[in-house]
Amino acid sequence: MKKSLSKPENWQDFESLCKKLFGEIWNCKNTIRKNGRSGQDQSGVDVYAIPKGEDGYFGIQCKGKDDYTKAKVTKKEVLTEVAKALKFEPKLKAFIITTTANKDAAIETFIRNEDLNSRKNGDFEIQLYSWEDLVDLIEENRETYLWYINGQQFRDKYECSILLDGQTSTVLKPVYNRKITIYITEAQERASNNSSINAMLNFNKRLGIIYPHHFNQKKRQFNYSICPLQISIKNIGSKVLEDWKLQISFDSTQIKKLCKNYEGEEGGYEALSMNLMKSINTHHRQSLSVNENELNLVYKPNDNHPLIQLDNRTFTIWLQPINHELQEINLRWKLLARDYDATGEISIAVEPIYERSYKQILLDEKEDEKDNESEVFEKIDDKKEE
Repeated sequence: MKKSLSKPENWQDFESLCKKLFGEIWNCKNTIRKNGRSGQDQSGVDVYAIPKGEDGYFGIQCKGKDDYTKAKVTKKEVLTEVAKALKFEPKLKAFIITTTANKDAAIETFIRNEDLNSRKNGDFEIQLYSWEDLVDLIEENRETYLWYINGQQFRDKYECSILLDGQTSTVLKPVYNRKITIYITEAQERASNNSSINAMLNFNKRLGIIYPHHFNQKKRQFNYSICPLQISIKNIGSKVLEDWKLQISFDSTQIKKLCKNYEGEEGGYEALSMNLMKSINTHHRQSLSVNENELNLVYKPNDNHPLIQLDNRTFTIWLQPINHELQEINLRWKLLARDYDATGEISIAVEPIYERSYKQILLDEKEDEKDNESEVFEKIDDKKEE
């Protein structure tokens, strides 16, 4: 048999293929289900069912790979997904990993050993189906084969990509004040004239932090922990997107503030980037509705203008991380269009910038020595035009 079936174009299609295929194999096509929706905790299971003749649930984790010719399932991925699947309720009888990656003898050996260990521990059996394995199964199951072939050959190709700051991923860099209080005794004070403590107290004078260019503008009481994020949607398919809108949501455990425009705590902030705003509004009118309480937004063109092939739309929002310790923000998006819809999730890294200042407090002779203290605050201050 020739293994010439093309791989699904995206993870959503791959998940649907696995549901269709195993629903036919297990003779449970009316009861097999996708697990939850994107962004929810799925306990490592994308598709689940009780195969005919079985008395327990089988779970499937679908691993679509962007680079189909080189990407592989790793041992770390397997262990991570197995650990998640152990939390699935009710307990799984079998856990199956399917992937668009090509067969790899090393990972198959690893899976076999993990399978035996899992069974010895009284847990589920573990199986792996690489793309070549799935092609065999597709060709052996006529209903799935015809469904997949017809879909690959005749369906219109709709596809879009979501970019952040012009890239597939980005980093937010909120700015905070780290205020450090140093407690010293009178004896330490006398000895500190040329000491490292004295140098630290003068450090703030020498400290120079380079901010992004959009901060060097006129603003008043501006909160530097609120960051701009540019979002773009691009049509990378072969079909025009019509009657479309983009929905985006954030998690309240990660985001403290979401707004359409930010002008500072008392107003007066003139412009984020004039070049950016010109590029946004030059060609098409557009609408951006932000729900600051629910932490979500809807974007669509006011004139219902279609998004043609390779064209894009761009807009900017402002985000404030929940605190300075947060390392990642999850952005969930959903595109709704005539005859097409797509969903996805993008992780945004958070790398805070700290502007440090120091304060020295002299202890009384009767007081015991104290440890230095450190507090972090949002950086909010008056900024004049530079």
